[in-house]
Order: sequence, then C-alpha cells, then structure tokens
Amino acid sequence: MAALNIAKAIIAGHLTDTPELKSTQSGTPVTSFTVAVNSGGADSKPIYLRVNAWRKQAEFISRYFKKGMAIYLEAQISVREYTTKSGEKRLVTEYVANEVRFVEAKSAIAVSEDFATSTPTDDQMQSYTSDEDLPF
Repeated sequence: MAALNIAKAIIAGHLTDTPELKSTQSGTPVTSFTVAVNSGGADSKPIYLRVNAWRKQAEFISRYFKKGMAIYLEAQISVREYTTKSGEKRLVTEYVANEVRFVEAKSAIAVSEDFATSTPTDDQMQSYTSDEDLPF
C-alpha cells in the first residue's frame, strides 16, 4: 500500500527537541521533530505528534526553531502500511509539514547568544510555504 494522504492538520505546540537537518541518500534535506500539543483542560497531558519536513522547509525549520519554541504548522496527514520483520502489518500515521509559521515574537526567538546571531529577518519571519512536491 502506498502512502495515502487523507487530510490536513493544523498543529500548534512546542518543540520537544531541536530539529536536526539530515539528508536522504539522494541528498534531499529532511528533518523530523516532535511537537507537544495541549490536549485541552487543566489536568490534561500533552499529545506528542511526529512531524516530517522536506527540502527548503526542513532547512528553514532546522535553522530557526529550537527546543521549547512554539510552532504553528499546517501538515498533510499521511497513512502508510508496512510489514515488520515478523510479518505483522502495521499502519503509521505521519504529519508532513506544508506551511510553517513562527508563533513567538521576534525578540523571543533569540533564545541563546549563538542563536541570536542567526535571528531571522522580517522577510524570513513570514510564513513559509513550499511549492515543491512531497517525495511520495
């Protein structure tokens, strides 16, 4: 079964770790990260969503977003099936970032001295939407 894109999700939360930029074997930039989302209510526990970003969005996210920062993104929900080594079939739900926005004020983004030197410009603070096709 190929990946099935079933819906669009709007996600707002905080990064649980600093996104790390990696590359596929063909050299395509990619990053995966987890967003903690408030599930509502005073006593509720957060929900953790795993998100993938590709190409320029992956580069953008890994450059400007750090652990603990708030993030807003729109993502395609993708469901794919795979078979484990023991022959069991599993379904995986993935979120693939389509649009990413800053949530915090520009001054709050400079969370450390070394990060302050790469604070985005006003042009870069605009939401980032990729026109490139996703790799599936």
